[in-house]
Amino acid sequence: MSSPVIPVKNLFNFSAVPSDYLLACTSDSCFHRGNFNKIVEQFKSIAPQESDVITVNTILFVSPAIAKMINENPELAPQRI
Repeated sequence: MSSPVIPVKNLFNFSAVPSDYLLACTSDSCFHRGNFNKIVEQFKSIAPQESDVITVNTILFVSPAIAKMINENPELAPQRI
């Protein structure tokens, strides 16, 4: 069974990630690294700009623009397996 990956408030504090970016997924929450990489690629495929998707180690962050797109069109959300 799959479920959508919906960005949530970012509680991490990484200097490489803008403070308004949202947490999308970690490798733990996306079950395994292979699925995590697929989810990263799915977010990149809908991102208007390359900088809208940032990974730090195995944590995925997305811009407010991506989160807004998914909130307005939930079918765009990558699916977690």
